[in-house]
Amino acid sequence: MHLLISASLDSRINLATEEYLLKNSSQNIIFLYRNKSCVVVGKHQNAMGEINYRFIHENNIPVIRRISGGGTVFHDEGNINFTFLQNGEEGNLVNFRAFISPVAEFLQQLDIPAEIGPRNDILINGLKVSGNAEHIFRKRTLHHGTLLYSSALAHLRNALHVEAGKYTDRAVKSVRSKVANIKDNITVEMDTDQFFQSLVNYLMNHYNASPLFLSEEAIAEIQNSANTKYTDLNWNFGYSPNYTFKNNFASDNLSLNIELEIEKGIIKTSHIYGNVENADLTELNKSLPGIEHSFSALSRNKNIKLITSENQDLFWSFF
Repeated sequence: MHLLISASLDSRINLATEEYLLKNSSQNIIFLYRNKSCVVVGKHQNAMGEINYRFIHENNIPVIRRISGGGTVFHDEGNINFTFLQNGEEGNLVNFRAFISPVAEFLQQLDIPAEIGPRNDILINGLKVSGNAEHIFRKRTLHHGTLLYSSALAHLRNALHVEAGKYTDRAVKSVRSKVANIKDNITVEMDTDQFFQSLVNYLMNHYNASPLFLSEEAIAEIQNSANTKYTDLNWNFGYSPNYTFKNNFASDNLSLNIELEIEKGIIKTSHIYGNVENADLTELNKSLPGIEHSFSALSRNKNIKLITSENQDLFWSFF
């Protein structure tokens, strides 16, 4: 077993590294990293239906799609990500407990009452501190999980807060759980860096692992993937299953009903009606099909600007 520690806090670099190691290496590897604030959605999810889009935009939080399934998670520097990349035999490649158990045992040896939950997560006193997902490539398994140590839980909750009923699709839905930070359940005084190093030491000893260092060629390929695939809106948002968006807006003197059909991140049909001048709504409905369902695209639309110029809440009702 080899162990690699990321030198980057860039979610795009780290997700690209996972994919590179899965597809271009034959070694058994543990990869540990942290990210700056970001939201990571599962491969088969509707990104827009999993996030608080306004909060994400106003706080400059990137949304990145990973190659594994499962639900949406929030990362920041108080969260530690662990990844196992391992060769196996066909029919025996999916084994969540084999990868989660040593991480739970690490927490237990710190006198933390950690247990593996029924949804392949790690719980402390019934609260989730680790979510996990897997992806199979040929005869190789990628298993990755989170460890909430000192994460900004208010940001996590706000970023992943979605109003029910706005998005209709066949995408995989996240199962929301009450979460906690490990730091609030540990008796030893330890900052995030110390906890991270403690995890490194434990896994190095547990697996008798040796350090892994990437070649310059590997680093260049990972950087290219981070700059292309993991920065591409067509992957991060457009890969989402088709969805229907419906929302209503009402104020003292204005009401609006919004219905949009979106395919691969692009608005295909628009049916917006309310107590706005009919001519304005006609032009708006004509102008939306063919553009991205995104802040940048809609904020450039002159017809939306016309009806939302004095009301930012009205603008955000399109998401």
